[in-house]
Formats: sequence, structure tokens, C-alpha cells
Amino acid sequence: MVSRIPNDIFQFSTVSALMAGLCTSGPLAHQLTGYGTHGLGTCSALNGEVLFLDSVAYHITTSPSKKSSSQSMTQGAADDQEALNDAARGLDPVIKKAARDAMMPFVQVTLFRPEFRLPLPLPQSKTLSKSSLLNTLSSPPRSPGGPLPPADLKGTTGGQNSFLPFLIRGTFADMTIRIGGPIKDDSESLAQVTARAPQWRIKGAKGTIFGFLSPAWSNGISVAGFHGHFIEDEGQGARRGGHVLDFVVGEGEGRVEWGVSGHHHLGLPRGEEWESLELGVDAEGIAKAEG
Repeated sequence: MVSRIPNDIFQFSTVSALMAGLCTSGPLAHQLTGYGTHGLGTCSALNGEVLFLDSVAYHITTSPSKKSSSQSMTQGAADDQEALNDAARGLDPVIKKAARDAMMPFVQVTLFRPEFRLPLPLPQSKTLSKSSLLNTLSSPPRSPGGPLPPADLKGTTGGQNSFLPFLIRGTFADMTIRIGGPIKDDSESLAQVTARAPQWRIKGAKGTIFGFLSPAWSNGISVAGFHGHFIEDEGQGARRGGHVLDFVVGEGEGRVEWGVSGHHHLGLPRGEEWESLELGVDAEGIAKAEG
């Protein structure tokens, strides 16, 4: 079984298929925990974001805010949440455990066993952010918080041509999140769904990002570059989470952990709808949809 090989990825369907509108059927949430402990995806009809942490699948959607609409434009549950577009006005993120029979038309999971670890904050006053993540993991600063490979094993921590499952645990000074879907009708594309999705900026949130750094050559199969979902810790009031568009790690203690995938297992849909798709790589569209 895939899950017996740490950090190998089991994936169902492709990002290009999602872009082309194939977004209603797939494996069930309870089936996927047999293939991995950590991962991400979306539910049928692009209904929200999904995050797997420690073999638990969380479904992240929205609900009407308990604050007034004017307050919700500038404040969240912890007075550190700002709505960034009209779609977020009067809404708040909602996190719950995914139903066992929740269907996932796109999903990636892995038996996450970190090979490498860095304590946060990073040494030498370096800042960990979305834009610096790949460089940090492929060329990690020397630190007593290892384990890290010897200097003569450069490249063993991954790089631009490998899939890197990663986990970031800590306090995030600044983060932008989005929660997409569901589609309004079968004609609505992923790009259209994400274009109208609510977005928030949150500050000082303590929690976990899990995701994958995928190589450029995989674009269309996966999301090239950074793809991560966030969930806030319990005990912080109303928990928040979503698809991560940007982040900067704060000053508090934390860690970043990652591994290097040796195998990528791709399960494909079957049937007339799948075979009728004209699949190509819409690199610009994927970048807009996935941030």
C-alpha cells in the first residue's frame, strides 16, 4: 500500500482536470486516511478546502459572521482578521471534521515522516515566508535544531525538481487565506470559483500549514510551486483556516519539517466525462486559481 512508504504521494486526478470542470466525484475521505496521514484537496463541487493532519480530515468552509457586516470588514474572532474583498464581507471561516463520505475530486495525501527539521524563528534573523520556502528547504541554514545533512550532502534536502511535503508549525505574523466554492452550476470553472472566493488577512494566528512544494515540470498534474492549507489551533476562539495565498512566520517558537518524495502515485478518473476532456496545461490559469 502507498502509505507504507513515508513521504511518497498518493494523488487522485489532476489540477488540469479540475480546471476543465471535472470536480464532482472521487475517493471518500475515510478511504484516504489509509493512504496517508497528511494532505490536502477539495470536496465535491469545489466546496471548500480540505486539510489532512495526523490522519484527520478537516473541511474548511464559510458561514455568516456573528459580527456586524461593518465589523467583519476589519475584525475577526480575535480582532486580527481583515476581509480583503467583498465576498468576505459578513463571512467567517469555519472548520469541522470532514464527513466520512465526503467525496474528493482532487486530493494529495502522504504518510508524512519528516526527514529534516528547522526550529523557528530561523537563525541569522532570516524570515520564513511563502516566497523563501523552497530556497530555505533546499539550502537550509546550519542550525543546532536539526537533523540536517552534512554540508557535503548538498541536494539531499530536496530542490526544484522534487516533490517536498512540508509542515510549518508556529505563529504567523501575517497570512492571507482563501476559501473557494462551491460552484454555482456545472458551467462554472475553477478559475471563476477562486476569482469570487472570499479572502482574509489574519495576523498573529497560531497553527499549522501543511502542503507540498511541487516541481515546475509537474504543473497541470499538480500545482507547481507552493500549495498549502492552514488550520488554526484549538483554544484560539473561533478557529480559522483555508488555502494559503501568502504567509510570513512570526517571532514565536515553532518548526518547519519536510521530506523528499521518492514516488508519486497518480490515480485517474474513469468514464466518458474524463475521456472527453481536452486537457492541457493552463499555467496562467492555474497560477491565478491557486495563488
